[in-house]
Amino acid sequence: MDLIYTDSQKKDIGVVKDYTMDLAYGSDENNFELVVPLSKDNIIEYDAIVYMDGTEYGGFIDERIVSTTSSNMTYKGRTPHGFLNSYVIYPNGPDGYRTVTGDALNILIDILAGFNLLDYFEFDTEAESIYIDSFKFRYEYIYDGMIKMLSTVNAKLILIWHNGKIKVTIKTVSNYSEEQELDSSQLLFTIGNKENCVNHLLCLGQGELNDRKVISLYTNENGFIQPYLVNDPPYEDSDYVLDNTYKLLSGKDEICQIYDYPSASPVEKYKELTEMPDNWFDVYEQYYKLENGSYTQNETVYEDYYQQLTSQPADWASNYSDYYTLKETSPGVWEYINISSDLIDQYALLNTEPPNWATTYASYFELDGDNYIPAVGVTTSNNPEKVIDRPNDWKDNYSSYYYQFNDGTQILYKPAEGVSKDRYEWQTHKPSDWNTNWDSYYVLTMYGQYQQLGKLEYYTRKYNKDKGQHPKWIKNQFYTKFTDTFAPDFYKKTYYKMVDKTVAPKFEQNKYYYATKANYPDFITIHDDKGVYKLEKRRSFPQYEQGKYFRKTIDNFETLVHSGIEHLTELNKSFTIELKTNATISYDIGDIIGARENITGIQAWQPVKKKIVTIENENDIKVEYEV
Repeated sequence: MDLIYTDSQKKDIGVVKDYTMDLAYGSDENNFELVVPLSKDNIIEYDAIVYMDGTEYGGFIDERIVSTTSSNMTYKGRTPHGFLNSYVIYPNGPDGYRTVTGDALNILIDILAGFNLLDYFEFDTEAESIYIDSFKFRYEYIYDGMIKMLSTVNAKLILIWHNGKIKVTIKTVSNYSEEQELDSSQLLFTIGNKENCVNHLLCLGQGELNDRKVISLYTNENGFIQPYLVNDPPYEDSDYVLDNTYKLLSGKDEICQIYDYPSASPVEKYKELTEMPDNWFDVYEQYYKLENGSYTQNETVYEDYYQQLTSQPADWASNYSDYYTLKETSPGVWEYINISSDLIDQYALLNTEPPNWATTYASYFELDGDNYIPAVGVTTSNNPEKVIDRPNDWKDNYSSYYYQFNDGTQILYKPAEGVSKDRYEWQTHKPSDWNTNWDSYYVLTMYGQYQQLGKLEYYTRKYNKDKGQHPKWIKNQFYTKFTDTFAPDFYKKTYYKMVDKTVAPKFEQNKYYYATKANYPDFITIHDDKGVYKLEKRRSFPQYEQGKYFRKTIDNFETLVHSGIEHLTELNKSFTIELKTNATISYDIGDIIGARENITGIQAWQPVKKKIVTIENENDIKVEYEV
């Protein structure tokens, strides 16, 4: 079977000859290594793929290694499984998970579309439909996450190369342990049957001493985990079984192990209110609403309330304008308006400077024609103000800040200056001006220094630029110099920003005035006419609606329990198989295989977790399975 290779654009180029290829995929690794003789015929580009059509064998080239010692070239990269594991499924729901439901293949298509990866795949829509009732992802690699999801419905993910693309098929796991039991007369293997397993896992989570979160997971004599929830789904700690109610095995039959997970983080959840709390109008701000896919806390809302006064308030003379009366602003439309005096303010000249002039000058007046206007301050620009903390825009706008510079006669403020740093980039393509401007480019000397060609005697003696002579350009041998400018270290100098400041004008006699009220409105007259009102801000209470509001809860056990169950399941694998076989027997990741040792009669069966493949010269294919 041919091992095809492509260019970086995934276009088929040819067939690899005389090679050795090792692959591993499944529970870990998910990569390959291809070794070929060093020759021009075996040059494969970066970002190309190699694949054996109709098989899982192949992948994306990420690394090339040349050895002149062995005269070999080695290509390394990711299998399709490793390619999927280059991307992480992020949570997108208000509960901190990405919850999926529906056809498993469509779920994967939706995930891949989010990463713009659909062009690399084709999908076997004719295969059986596998339905996922509900599954939650939380920061999972795509391949690992899909395997976990499919394991909940006894399904498997198959990735086969087809015409340069990865064909995806999802189908039910095959259980070969029932119809194809391997025994020691057929091939070599190692099996084990563990009968006494851990049946009490003491899970220790976050916290110190008496505050530490502790929960026990128990199994029955057959290894099945006992109930650990009081309410399902759980929202808070009281929803978990925190005592030994479901402990079945004790005495010599109990085998306990501590599972220490101090970093098991609590999970924020939101539980729907099924009935209105008794004190709803006092504490409704503590609850949440689900809006646009996220939970937002109720805010305190205030509404204007106008309370009618029956008697004149004590501060009426000085603060009557803080009160309101009714006015018909348009026919049939009445509005509350501030009460104002119909009398004109009186102004008197200031003969002496007030003691608080510098801070209260704006409360005094000056004449502007026939009008009295608030006194105008004096504004000056470019006043230096020391910057204590590094500004957020320092990296991009450092030149808009200043430092002090003493020229010997005065202190000046100069803009902050950037720091220049040189960098040298390999020339992967020949410069357009190489023939005429080659002496301006650089080479890396044996002392690890970059030297300009025009300043190296080797080049200036050998090539005369004036005569049009130039060295031959060679890829990845010469360098182009670039100079980058970066923001200076903020903390090495004291920097300032230039600000505008407005200060009190110089006081002048007979220029500024103070205002006095000639009188104030009569309370009784306004009260008897349209009424006098005081404005108050009163809390607005939302009407409770069932299913609309949620209570925020903290679940301290979800992360700890889920991880503990995985650990307990791994501890209690009753059967183990170490099996080596060849390509004539082919299993998929997830398929269940069984084995029997004829002398002892020990039997075991386990799902395939990993495949290790070695291919030599097309036809010699060896497969090792880990279960």
